[in-house]
Amino acid sequence: ILPPSLYSALTIAADSQYHKKEEKINTMSRRWCTLWPAAIPVPEDWFKICGVH
Repeated sequence: ILPPSLYSALTIAADSQYHKKEEKINTMSRRWCTLWPAAIPVPEDWFKICGVH
């Protein structure tokens, strides 16, 4: 289970680094999306990070 602070840190890191290292962040985000526990509701902005529509 990811604590909210870790989720926030990941989100902020993804946002701040996105334009500089887009491919790396996209790869990381897909990995986190895969690891996200299915039992936990996914925040809306997480779908943007994951690229899930």
